[in-house]
Amino acid sequence: MKFLVLLILLINLILNPKLPISAPSCPITSLSGLQESSPFLKGTVPSVFVDASIYVYKEPVSEGELIGFGVVDKDATFTVFLCCPIRIGDSITIYFAHPHVGTYSCTYTLKSPPPTIPEPTTLLLVGGGLTALGLRVLRSRR
Repeated sequence: MKFLVLLILLINLILNPKLPISAPSCPITSLSGLQESSPFLKGTVPSVFVDASIYVYKEPVSEGELIGFGVVDKDATFTVFLCCPIRIGDSITIYFAHPHVGTYSCTYTLKSPPPTIPEPTTLLLVGGGLTALGLRVLRSRR
């Protein structure tokens, strides 16, 4: 499967070799799947980008590591399957190329998720349980 994706990426890169390194602002209105080891990215863009080509590069773009591509669907959504996983600290650039609208890009850096902090209710239950246990031990000693 990976070989097939890499072959398609290579063919697409040969057929569309020129992609501008700089582009105007990001058109993505929502994006999901930008997490460690995610096999795809999903998102939405304004409807003017329907049928636009999508190219995903791992930074720095100058090294040319194309890791995914796709097309914006008729409902202005897109799904891009990635040929290699994204790791924490990696930066990716997503390019949207449309013959009538132009080329736009977005750059994202995958950061580690924030530490989980217990909810107040959880702390209250744990604290109450420890207090009850302490009182029980204290009563049994008397």
